[in-house]
Amino acid sequence: MSGGQDISISDTLRGATALNRRQMIGCTAAVAASGVAMPAWATSATDARLRIYEGKYAIDGHKIVDGYFAAPRNRATALDVLVVIPGANGIDDAVRDTVRRHALAGKIVIAPDLAKTSGKALLGRDAMIADIVAHAPRLKRHTRGNGTVTLVAA
Repeated sequence: MSGGQDISISDTLRGATALNRRQMIGCTAAVAASGVAMPAWATSATDARLRIYEGKYAIDGHKIVDGYFAAPRNRATALDVLVVIPGANGIDDAVRDTVRRHALAGKIVIAPDLAKTSGKALLGRDAMIADIVAHAPRLKRHTRGNGTVTLVAA
């Protein structure tokens, strides 16, 4: 990215207080147009090419993310970090498959369980997404990451 910006996120999401479905779809389209490719094959939850984890994970020793995580196994180079924001159904089989496909494409992928991670479930989905977006810059310091963080809607 140019200008020292290493978090790819729509201006709609940056500092958002309200986010509707149309805005999330627009953000997804923008990411798709920017070249984030997702292979079309289905993956297995036991794929030996991936490290897969479901549970709690600390970001930069500060924020605890509860969710679904996948990354390529045996990659010596630093990788992009991709955050997949789950739909209204939460982390279902479709989201898990999306996470695994992006991981096979060479990314560290996180799908946060919004309600468990944000602690703002009573404030609604928009507040939960805004909380995840607020903590995205911490992912730039992921130990296997290269400093690039992208957020997409599932």
